[in-house]
Amino acid sequence: MKPTALLISYQGKRFHLEAVSCGRVEYSHYPSVWHNHPVYHLILVTRGRHYLDYDDQRTEQVGTNTLILINPGAKHQIRQIARESFEHIGLLWCFVDEDGHEAEFPLQGLLGVPARNCPAIELSRLPPYEVQKYRAEYNVLLKMMNRIDEESCWQFKFFSMLYSLLEHFQGSLRENQPTGPRQDHLVDAMEQLLLKNFVNPAFSLPEVAEKLGRSPNYLSARYSRKFGVTFSDSLRRKRMERAQMLLHATGEQIQAIASQCGFSSVSYFCRCFRKEFGLSPFSYRQQKRELSEVFHTRYQRGIQADPGAVSEH
Repeated sequence: MKPTALLISYQGKRFHLEAVSCGRVEYSHYPSVWHNHPVYHLILVTRGRHYLDYDDQRTEQVGTNTLILINPGAKHQIRQIARESFEHIGLLWCFVDEDGHEAEFPLQGLLGVPARNCPAIELSRLPPYEVQKYRAEYNVLLKMMNRIDEESCWQFKFFSMLYSLLEHFQGSLRENQPTGPRQDHLVDAMEQLLLKNFVNPAFSLPEVAEKLGRSPNYLSARYSRKFGVTFSDSLRRKRMERAQMLLHATGEQIQAIASQCGFSSVSYFCRCFRKEFGLSPFSYRQQKRELSEVFHTRYQRGIQADPGAVSEH
């Protein structure tokens, strides 16, 4: 056991955390294959929809902002909906005891939930403000994992992220918990317009206000009250998220990517990107490529897993 390893205790045994891999990837063609893996798997669907089959008989249609927990050994498959593409952020890890054996207990057990109440696979829909928080922490984690001198630090960051998300996976105990904030159809309409139009450079809050027949100030207040961020901040973040994906998944020029993300000015796009991530678009692309090579090397352990959530292509 490494002296710097993060240790957890479960039913009298000690385990240290070992990250197998993590990554963000977009799927446009996904082969459906039933499989399982001996490690924990946490997926956030960041764009699009797909089917999730599990327990041989259960099927769920999974959409954007859905968090999926897959415990070790759970048989499942992901099926594409027609030709729809989708995007995942995935974390893959295991807990290893002092004898070198990988844990198989359900992750919900760390909250004291009895094993009989812990589904092997569980889904939870996250509100947009929690998704934004998770993605920001995820980006910090990636930077830490790419630095050898921060090995023990990223282990604590990794586990801190996992534990903060556990409250969404408490098995049957969730039936007695509040269902969350009251639905706001006006704000939901704003979200739909944002998702459909954010790549348009002319899209803005005044345009949304005109379509919905309300004042920009009124809509801005309603949006901020529900999500804790302004509409303009959400619009900028959505454009930045698309820029991240294009920089990593394509070889297109920076100018073309700026245009596809709703920016008519390349210089303004670069300023926004550096402000958001602390790197220029070019430096970010280089770092992601180097990070992918690191994760690919680590993944040569030979663990069979869903490639969509453990590696980036």
